[in-house]
Amino acid sequence: MILQKVIKKSLIGCGIFACWVGAFSAETTTSQQLQQVVDSAQKKLEINAVSLSVLMPGEKQPNSFFVGEKSISDKTPIDENTIFKVGSIAKTYTAVLTAQAIDEGKLKLTDKLGQFLPQYSQWKDVTISQLINQTSGIMDYDETPNWWRNLMVEEGKVWTAKELVQLAYDGQSDFAPGEGWGYSNTNYVLLGMILEQVYHEPAETLTTQLIKQADLKHTYYYTTPYSQLIYAQLVHGYFQNQYDETELNGSWLRTAGATLSTPTDMVKWMYTLFNDHSIKGLPISTRFNFIDTANGQPYSASSVIGYSFGVFERKTPEGPIYFTPGLTSGYVSMMVYAPCLDTYFAYSGSKAPIPGFHDFMLSNVMGVLAHDTKLQSILSKKPLPAYCHGVVSS
Repeated sequence: MILQKVIKKSLIGCGIFACWVGAFSAETTTSQQLQQVVDSAQKKLEINAVSLSVLMPGEKQPNSFFVGEKSISDKTPIDENTIFKVGSIAKTYTAVLTAQAIDEGKLKLTDKLGQFLPQYSQWKDVTISQLINQTSGIMDYDETPNWWRNLMVEEGKVWTAKELVQLAYDGQSDFAPGEGWGYSNTNYVLLGMILEQVYHEPAETLTTQLIKQADLKHTYYYTTPYSQLIYAQLVHGYFQNQYDETELNGSWLRTAGATLSTPTDMVKWMYTLFNDHSIKGLPISTRFNFIDTANGQPYSASSVIGYSFGVFERKTPEGPIYFTPGLTSGYVSMMVYAPCLDTYFAYSGSKAPIPGFHDFMLSNVMGVLAHDTKLQSILSKKPLPAYCHGVVSS
């Protein structure tokens, strides 16, 4: 599981603040320090463009920090409205649509795949719960032989959901349903197919309607070649700073990852996931039934990382963080909620893979926030959860 390996390699190795590599003078403001984090990430990790958005308590709009240019050849500077491909951030939209279908009585977590997609008889007993929590055992189609070579050779191809799922169906399951945990795009493509059946609407329509409900002005779901409007807003993404992956359309990810967005919209969306009561299916936190990503068992005191409804939880000495990473060809993103800091942030880079990117951004952004005296003063007066005791400075 490519993304599973990236997540574990990036996030298990440190205790967030212990990895903080920032060194700021006493005179620099928090905003200046966050801009320095973005500038340093671009330079140290050789990324053409990096963008960060942060929403702290008491603020109505996220603050944006960015550096870089539209492409290696186009020196137009990026800004807060420059969009990135954000990959698996899309899974949270699919998760919310699934939650809405459950609330409307169209689905149950115990429903089996065979009720909706009987053509996949080998998977007939896989449940909605197992699909959404990544415990189905169904292999990821991008782990099939020659996948990446074929994807690049047929760069302009528009993949159908059925084509993607068939690749996995022709392969071998990773484990029996419910007997482990494995990150698989196939699970969320199947959820998209099921949602299309129960709503009698294309997944594109359902996802776009949800994005409009959330009032996200710079977020798009695209499974076809990008329009000129989208392309004009999209920063170019690179593999190894050599191969431009911008033209590769989102059809190869569909409801598992065909979303484009900005860090500002990702922050707004993460806030919506945890706080909105006006959109059916939310807050998503009421749905969480975290599964230990190490063994597929229920999340426990000994667990490090859990997963449920498109969101990971990671325990840290500074309290839990909730996050969704996005990795796609040429782009890396992450959106984060740190409840003990009452802060939401998201970031994107226009290169993939970027070894150490998540480590660098998480440790430095949270390090800056933890040392912000104004934030600590606000937090000391807020009724934070009991598990934040000792995290907030007195």
